[in-house]
Amino acid sequence: GHYRPMIFVGHGLRVGIFLSLATLAAFILTKSETDKKKRTIRFLTGLYLFAILYLSRNLGASMITALLLPVVLLFSVKKQLMVAALISSVVLLYPILRGLHYVPTGTITSAFEAISPDRAQSLKFRLGNEDILLDRANEKPLTGWGGYDRQRVFDPVTGRG
Repeated sequence: GHYRPMIFVGHGLRVGIFLSLATLAAFILTKSETDKKKRTIRFLTGLYLFAILYLSRNLGASMITALLLPVVLLFSVKKQLMVAALISSVVLLYPILRGLHYVPTGTITSAFEAISPDRAQSLKFRLGNEDILLDRANEKPLTGWGGYDRQRVFDPVTGRG
């Protein structure tokens, strides 16, 4: 029932990720600035972008920003790289862990139901699609499906994906 801006990209969720990255970049520039006046302007710009992100109603992008903002502001570059490596490892291992049923999807969905039933329903839909795609990927685990949409799942009756 609310408006979600799409600006110049195809979906409102992409706008949220873009705003999240822009907010984090503004705070990174704030941290690297030596001139006090410019530093204040960049800090206010970061706060402004964070407010716009909040108003865009992107819970996931807002959570990403809220989790990474302390890392950007408080950690050294070396520790930031360690956090980046950890996040990259999670992203790379997620499909494997999901396929082995080590990801507690029921617990995660229940946590989202406490926030919003609509968001929990959206998450259930996405996790259901992941299950379908993981089943398809497991049909050829070593060689994969290749290109040309062979990895997609099609309805046998209609032939549509």
